[in-house]
Amino acid sequence: MLENTEAPFRYHEFLYERWNTLRGGRPFPTFAEWDMSSVAKIADYCFVAEVFNKAGKNGYNLVSRGAGISTTNEQNKEALDYLFSDQHMSFGMLLERVQVYGKPITESSEFVDSWNNIIRFRRCLLPMASETGVVGYVIGCVRWKRFDNRHGDGKKSSTWSDPNIF
Repeated sequence: MLENTEAPFRYHEFLYERWNTLRGGRPFPTFAEWDMSSVAKIADYCFVAEVFNKAGKNGYNLVSRGAGISTTNEQNKEALDYLFSDQHMSFGMLLERVQVYGKPITESSEFVDSWNNIIRFRRCLLPMASETGVVGYVIGCVRWKRFDNRHGDGKKSSTWSDPNIF
């Protein structure tokens, strides 16, 4: 019997590899250089945020979000609200860190939703320069899995994202 020795496909690693190749020896590539078709196979789970500083206050606009991270049902809406809000994980704070320090952030974590499911997720945020040469955009991806925790065992009940995420 042949054993499958192929490593699981990780969306955040794929995105990072494309970003890293594009930046070459620079701290980060420019957004104008970015071609979303280079990550077409994961584009449904990618997002782009424009980051800015106005009057000494950092902010952001979520410019685009792939179809795979859109609201399709109430449970997905709750997960998306958690992952993209400033209330729980402070999405805005993560974007600000990427903007200020110009360094990528990769995060693996989990939370419990209102249905008592454990949501385990991975996301990465990568800096991209604007025309002025400072970080003006962040491109990222996010994937998650839902595990049934009603009985406290944390066994997987259903999957919304890739089964190889963990």
